[in-house]
Amino acid sequence: MTAENYRSALPHSAELHHRVQQVLAGATGHDSWRLNPFAPIFVSAKGAYKHDVDGRSYVDLWMGHGSLLLGHGDDEVVDALCRQAAQATHLSGLTLPMIEWAEAICALVPSAERVRFTASGSEAAHLAFRVARAFTGRSTIVRLGGHYHGWIENLLTGLVDGRSIGLPEDAGGDIAVMAFDDLDAVEERLSAGDVAAVFIEPGGGGSGALPWSTSFLARLRELTERRRTLLVFDEVISGFRYSPGGVQALAGVRPDLTVLAKIMAGGMPGGALAGLKEVMSVFAGGSKLADGRLPIIHAGTFNGFPPSAAAGLVTLHRARDGVPQRMAEGSAALLCAGVNAAAEARGLDVRMFQNSSTVHVLLGATAAGIEPEPSRESFALIAEQQAAHSELRRQLLIAGIDMHASHGWISQAHCPAVIEDAVARFDRAFEAIVNLGAGAPFVANVCAKTCFNATCACRARVFAGCDLPLADAAGEPTAKA
Repeated sequence: MTAENYRSALPHSAELHHRVQQVLAGATGHDSWRLNPFAPIFVSAKGAYKHDVDGRSYVDLWMGHGSLLLGHGDDEVVDALCRQAAQATHLSGLTLPMIEWAEAICALVPSAERVRFTASGSEAAHLAFRVARAFTGRSTIVRLGGHYHGWIENLLTGLVDGRSIGLPEDAGGDIAVMAFDDLDAVEERLSAGDVAAVFIEPGGGGSGALPWSTSFLARLRELTERRRTLLVFDEVISGFRYSPGGVQALAGVRPDLTVLAKIMAGGMPGGALAGLKEVMSVFAGGSKLADGRLPIIHAGTFNGFPPSAAAGLVTLHRARDGVPQRMAEGSAALLCAGVNAAAEARGLDVRMFQNSSTVHVLLGATAAGIEPEPSRESFALIAEQQAAHSELRRQLLIAGIDMHASHGWISQAHCPAVIEDAVARFDRAFEAIVNLGAGAPFVANVCAKTCFNATCACRARVFAGCDLPLADAAGEPTAKA
């Protein structure tokens, strides 16, 4: 029934799916967009809303995978893009916008003394691997479980479930994957003296489903400095979102290298590796290094792409005072409160929590005894409930919400009126789930009040409104829940 309702709600997208299958490998352009029986096809967006080929509007919680801090079609960003496109899109050389873009990054990010542009965050992370090895002369990279650094070869080591086809057998041979919260194990691994760098998403892996803390980052900085190992912050998600200077500015912990993308390019393609002057000296301006070695090789047709620089400059200028970040974070709090209240009123075990202005959805958390907050348990529960998250996503699409299967990003454009609209749309999706008679994990089978009533189907209660009377320890009925 759900598939039929979904197809009925998005008939034109359903029709176009055949064309998609004929030309797009895997019937998508990004693994996270894939959805059975088909994915919606979009045509336009403005502010916090986007529109599909069926003329339906959606509150967008993707926001360009977190790259659109100012929202879709921001007038100032669009004007800058149009001016740059009229001047030139590609000049095959240095440009004034590229220089100004790098200066803006250096002004905001504590570790950014030098910048090298790439076309994506994955490329920037790949470049960071190379720079770390070149600078230290060591080969091993330590990364933390659950932290994502792009899709390129050994960057996926320890992240994918099993070995994905196409990866070489030795793809992870020089990668040591450590538990994200075990600094003692990291310290022991660093003692071998062969580690070039430790890579970490300082704002928490899993797009923020895993926790982070200033004390953890400070100790990791201490451990890496003691072993002369580089510390690399992957701030593709957290950079310019958690604060104008990213997590490193919030925590007061300066890494040696920082990987950037998303907000940095204002919704356009682009990434960058920023770092301390000494470490970034391995580029050497094309000449030999002081020890006689050749500098590292790095090229890329769209490095410092002028239109991306134009959009990025506007976005970073607007983000430097922290106002967009505070507005987005406040709206994320409103959304979580509204969605959680709507789910509870419908008797559903659905919980939303935030990490900065990123929101995450948990299914079955109450039944599992998991608090809705960044944690190892939350991260594991999301992985366990992938099928249910896909079902929820279909219902949300029907109701007019588009988001990643388990998380979403909030922008400055998500004003209180948009959040109110979003909560109402979530509630419509919840109503549909209830009407379909959904079971676990959507419906809780335990609750906060111990129930001794032998006739109670779940032997406990989460939500008020249960029709069965409570019973005391002796089995005598008491008041209703």
